[in-house]
Amino acid sequence: MLPIILGVLIALLINNWNQSRLDKKFEKTVLNSIKNELTENLEELNAVIPDHHKLVDTISLYQFDEDVSIGQILNKVKGIQSASIKNTSWKSILNSNIQLFEYDLLTQLINIDEGKADHKMLANKLLDLIYDSLEKKDVVSKQKFSIVINDFISVEDDLRKSHEACLLQLKFDLE
Repeated sequence: MLPIILGVLIALLINNWNQSRLDKKFEKTVLNSIKNELTENLEELNAVIPDHHKLVDTISLYQFDEDVSIGQILNKVKGIQSASIKNTSWKSILNSNIQLFEYDLLTQLINIDEGKADHKMLANKLLDLIYDSLEKKDVVSKQKFSIVINDFISVEDDLRKSHEACLLQLKFDLE
């Protein structure tokens, strides 16, 4: 009877060790995928934020010139781009094995997800404003446009900071 009990215990230990090994492998794969996605997002944010500052400066330059429309200002800076914030990798955590990941990392990823929602909402608001204001040349419309662009920059900057903090956390988690 003792050999049977020992055999079952050894089998359970081997099974637990193997499951732990598979969990670590899964965790590392997901963390690397999240790291790559966050890095791509950060590169996009770092590319568009200076362009948005340039747009604000250009609006300021033509703010009182009632011969220049918002559409013409946008043409001068070659339009406006929005960063595409991806979060597919982190969504995979939600669907399986969430217990494998650190609470702090999950909190940071949730903050990024909320920032992404704010970014999307503000991008839609900005697009509506652009379409409604393309031909407008008055000072008030340009000021309103500048305020929305500055809000957009603020959301992008918060997203950038959240990405940097999360990447720092991932650096430690992957070591």
